[in-house]
Amino acid sequence: MLYNFSKVELKDLEGKVVKDSVLHKTLANAVYSHTQDLDLVEKARAINAGKEVEFDKTELEEIKRVIKDPKVGFLAFAQAAILNFIDAVKIASEQVPEVPEEKKA
Repeated sequence: MLYNFSKVELKDLEGKVVKDSVLHKTLANAVYSHTQDLDLVEKARAINAGKEVEFDKTELEEIKRVIKDPKVGFLAFAQAAILNFIDAVKIASEQVPEVPEEKKA
């Protein structure tokens, strides 16, 4: 699935979107610094640049592991924003109707 983490909305306690949030850059640095997956190192660079990146289930699980690691230091509200974004993209992709083969041509 394709994810663009620059679209993650970080919200304050009152539910207002935090302006000028660079959560995707923080996520990219955390993944870059704390993963042992070489593919994710390259994808962290794309996250940092605000690009749309394709992730498989294993890579998403690694991202979740990184942001939940207390040594990394993501606060709960930032973790929630990223995890909710991952879930929302997954749900949205499951709702896209599949195009029949004869109409693809």
